[in-house]
Amino acid sequence: MFTLLETFNAVYETQSFTKAAEHLFVSQPTVTMRVKKLEAEFQTPLFERRSGQDVLPTNAAKILYDQLNAMKINWEKIKAEVMHEKHKRLPFKIVTSNSTATSILPKLLQHLLPYLPKLKISIEMHNSASAFALIANHDAQLGIIERPLSDPLVNSFVLAKDQLVLAGDPSQGVFFIREIGSGVNYYTQQYLRNHAIKPDHIITVNNNDIIIAQLRAGLGQSVISDKFVTSDMAVRDLGPDFVRDFYGIMYAQEKDPLILEIVDHIRQALPLP
Repeated sequence: MFTLLETFNAVYETQSFTKAAEHLFVSQPTVTMRVKKLEAEFQTPLFERRSGQDVLPTNAAKILYDQLNAMKINWEKIKAEVMHEKHKRLPFKIVTSNSTATSILPKLLQHLLPYLPKLKISIEMHNSASAFALIANHDAQLGIIERPLSDPLVNSFVLAKDQLVLAGDPSQGVFFIREIGSGVNYYTQQYLRNHAIKPDHIITVNNNDIIIAQLRAGLGQSVISDKFVTSDMAVRDLGPDFVRDFYGIMYAQEKDPLILEIVDHIRQALPLP
């Protein structure tokens, strides 16, 4: 049908079967046959044959030509929308806690590289509780947290293991602690409780890098991941009770097949080193 309509359009605009054939790079009998098929389809003449090679469009042809022009505009719009959909990337927000942003996230992103052409990735850093809430509200597609949290709207899986240590100089009587909601805060409170420790001075910091900088300057102690220990820090091993899990989390009712495929791909690669 597209071929018949294209041929009709050429005849209408040139008002000649011969010129239409030249325009379409086909023979004149082919143009004539196509027009006859279209006339049979509509059960009405579309052109009146005049003397020589010229033809005159009928009123029916004028109506059809106007409708084809309207269809052409809609067709171009449809093509543009389909092409846009083909190249559209799926928003994929990753929310990650302080510690995992620099330790686990780079390893996880390695597994997302094959999907980059299909994704519009954004990364935000939050403490574990805030990251968990964003996933539960379906405001992010993948999260990495440092403590076990539970909600029917969130599926979680272990990404990697992490050893916590006590690092820094105790002589100042200063103890740096992460904010409430942070995974490290959860384990730090457990350490202080288990050992009945009441530091002289507690300084709350909502950024892991800031704490590491203070420890390296010899300004106090903190419970940190052994991944951030440097040679200029005093370190005490806290043992197996302070081996924690890093968790991957996703919205439990996720329906998008690409997101489900990505998470499944990540889970098959576990545990991350």
